[in-house]
Amino acid sequence: MALNGEVVVLMGGFSKEREISLNSGGEILSSLLRSGVRAIPFDPKERPLLSLKNSSLSAAFNVLHGSFGEDGFVQGLLEFIQLPYTGSGLGASALAMDKIKTKKIWNANKLNTPNYVALKKGDTLDITDLDFPVIVKPNAEGSSLGVTKVNAVTELEKVVQQTYDFGSVILIERFIQGRELTCALLELGDTNELTALPIVEIKAPNGNYDYHNKYFSNETKYSCPALIPKDVENTIKKMAIEAFSCLDCRHWGRVDFIWREGQEPFLLEVNTIPGMTSHSLVPMAAKNFGLSFDDLVLRILKKASLINKGGF
Repeated sequence: MALNGEVVVLMGGFSKEREISLNSGGEILSSLLRSGVRAIPFDPKERPLLSLKNSSLSAAFNVLHGSFGEDGFVQGLLEFIQLPYTGSGLGASALAMDKIKTKKIWNANKLNTPNYVALKKGDTLDITDLDFPVIVKPNAEGSSLGVTKVNAVTELEKVVQQTYDFGSVILIERFIQGRELTCALLELGDTNELTALPIVEIKAPNGNYDYHNKYFSNETKYSCPALIPKDVENTIKKMAIEAFSCLDCRHWGRVDFIWREGQEPFLLEVNTIPGMTSHSLVPMAAKNFGLSFDDLVLRILKKASLINKGGF
């Protein structure tokens, strides 16, 4: 798209991932300014998003992580005020943020993902279809917030109640022992065709890739490209594109996997607005692909568009 006015970088927001969003937004803002783009920051927690209506802005670079940024709400408001934006649209964002709905769509498309039990607050706990250990996670949080590995049934009830602090719907998922891998996706060129970037392997302390180890720890190690067999690499890239596309996601994102040698990779989740900090995985994959951080940011920005160009 042509950039005829200022670009607003949406960062911060209201979610539990606010700190990471501010870090990501700061990196993107600095990058755009380095590239000669007229860019300004905007935090919806400080000013209402509707104040951007009828402005001279040409686009919004959305890097609001979590609720009110990655779940369709901001996308709906941007469609309403007719401000082109980066990333997936309203429906795709809402689906990808909802882990249970995502798994149902993946299962319908015969994409491999761990078995799970969905649970609403007040439901009777029944996990007869799952063996321990299990992973307990909120249905609609990112950045590994609230994710806990449970090794025995005696620990489960306490963890379930703690996880409800992150939302009234949770899922209890079969734990897969394996290597943690992630595949970044990017629309390149003038088409909407997705390119799978080099796969990253994550080696977190004690295998625990939690919020701290994801964003702040220097002990977490990464390999890019991941040292995996070529056929597994090809399978993961193909699965990532299918998993992203069947949710109708667009522009850029990241798909997370667990792979155990001798088995088909398991899909874990889609990230429609991944982190863009110094520890983040999409810039790491892009660099290995031959794209600098500034190149990556500009390519994403140039995809900014509306889904409903006529407004509501």
